[in-house]
Amino acid sequence: MIALEDPVTNEKFRNSVIDNFLILGQECFKWTHRNMNAGRRLTVAITVPDRTMAAALIAAGWSAAQLPPRSISLRSRSLREIPSNSPVRFATNSEIIQGTFQRWFEKRGKKQIAISGRRWVVEEPYAIWQLKTEIASSNICLPDGEPFRSKRVSLGPFSIWESTPRSELLWAAFPRENRMIVGTKSRIEPELEMLLTSTSTDSRIQLGDLLQIDSSDRFSWGTRLIGVRSAHETLAEFKSSSSSLVVLDGAGAAENINVSNASVTVAIFDRRRMDCTPIEFYSDYRANRADPVVLSSELNWQPHPALEVDLSVRRAKIC
Repeated sequence: MIALEDPVTNEKFRNSVIDNFLILGQECFKWTHRNMNAGRRLTVAITVPDRTMAAALIAAGWSAAQLPPRSISLRSRSLREIPSNSPVRFATNSEIIQGTFQRWFEKRGKKQIAISGRRWVVEEPYAIWQLKTEIASSNICLPDGEPFRSKRVSLGPFSIWESTPRSELLWAAFPRENRMIVGTKSRIEPELEMLLTSTSTDSRIQLGDLLQIDSSDRFSWGTRLIGVRSAHETLAEFKSSSSSLVVLDGAGAAENINVSNASVTVAIFDRRRMDCTPIEFYSDYRANRADPVVLSSELNWQPHPALEVDLSVRRAKIC
């Protein structure tokens, strides 16, 4: 248990906790990959003095953890740097391919590359990313459940690529995580807007690029927003294991924290609102939860001193 320090001002808390929540999101993602085949579910209950942007920051950190370690332009000199048989993700003007890089070569004056037995003539604005072996070998799936390697994603006409910012082109090379934030939409949506131009001081990642709401004509990470009042309509989704991350924000967190069966469930409670964090709820939650886990062993994360954090790990529900 992390004890709460003396009350802090909203402004002080917001300025000091941004990177802390980003790191939590990153470490939660890493935790899911370490426990991918163990059938374990992580629940994190956090009481905050001010919940502004907390859910959005955690979701952004989750996405930031999946940044590719390296982006390589398709110049001959750069292509020589890719070792043979290394895992890569390659974006053309019509599809996204994940496979094993074999070699690059020139034929009839055109630069070509071979990936997993297939060949492409490479021209701008194609892009290729080297992947970490442990991430590339993991079972990354699209929302429809199909393995990424067998899924083709249409990226629209070539003209779209020419006008697409580099940051959006980057996210186009990744499957969209099945991630949702459940809370008061009238508060969450402005928080996302606030983050569109914000930058993490450590990683210098544009948070807005990690939080763009998904749409049919935009190829970016999608964070689904669900209002608490309509949460009962998604109850079946909470109970399923299809969601990778569910962040329960403010009102309604106490009602849904024990329902979610996502790989990681994070509940944000507002310390100032007794209806969100009643003593009866905490007594019941702590009495019936699975064994609590130690922060240092399960998550490489040191909470901000203004946070009260409670973690538990449980086995996945058998539906």
